[in-house]
Amino acid sequence: MKHNIILGSRFNTDFTEIRLTNNDGSFINDKKLVYTLGVIFKKSLAEYLAIEESELGFGVKKYKNHQTIFIYDSAKGGAGYASQFNLFTREILKNAYYVLSNCSCNQAACTKCLVDRATQWHIDDLDSAAAIAWLKKATSNQLPEELQGKDPAFSTIFGSLLDEINSQNYHYGLKEINIHVNANCSEWQLENFETFERLKRNNCQINFIVEGDIAYANNQEKVTVLLLASNYNIRQGKNDKINSFPIHLSLTLENNTHISYVSKES
Repeated sequence: MKHNIILGSRFNTDFTEIRLTNNDGSFINDKKLVYTLGVIFKKSLAEYLAIEESELGFGVKKYKNHQTIFIYDSAKGGAGYASQFNLFTREILKNAYYVLSNCSCNQAACTKCLVDRATQWHIDDLDSAAAIAWLKKATSNQLPEELQGKDPAFSTIFGSLLDEINSQNYHYGLKEINIHVNANCSEWQLENFETFERLKRNNCQINFIVEGDIAYANNQEKVTVLLLASNYNIRQGKNDKINSFPIHLSLTLENNTHISYVSKES
């Protein structure tokens, strides 16, 4: 007999990691809230994709100052289910809120909403009230005052801008992307270009609109811009802004619909 040994196994599969934020933008470090949202996210994703809940699993990953949810496919090698979370985030969150807010239980959880064979061993980590409050805030249209009541109307997005690009491409197909960047090329996030390369191979035209005169910190940055220009269209912008928000990017879909995105970040 050997003590202090844990038997386990390892296999490759598809997964999605989800970071949650508080109202002030900081990452959530509330164990009960994160675990409860993990439970309802997994259930809602399975329901939306019309698959058995057993096809998905979830866990909580602890970092130094926050915790995240990761949802994964239970099948070895992955079945592509968990990776679809970011394509249907809005629908999943709305469904999760509907299920929890319409449950008749007057306690932290019950078998109608959160308790099942797996979570019955973690009753103390379930808090439907906290999850309902977070989901209500997350699914409301939290626009800055200067963007409210505008024509055309503005709305919020879930996830990163890259998630949004992939979602629009999945649902409608992309014809063209205009990416507005500031003139300080040292701030350009070149690690994201893999996604643009994939879209380009699918006949999506990608234009980088530089707002201002490009400022080079060194010769390497000049080389970087030259390489960029050999693969993409680089155009001079007109310093277009919507109020105090620099336009981050705009999309043209296959059906010729145009969508613009603004961000507080430069």
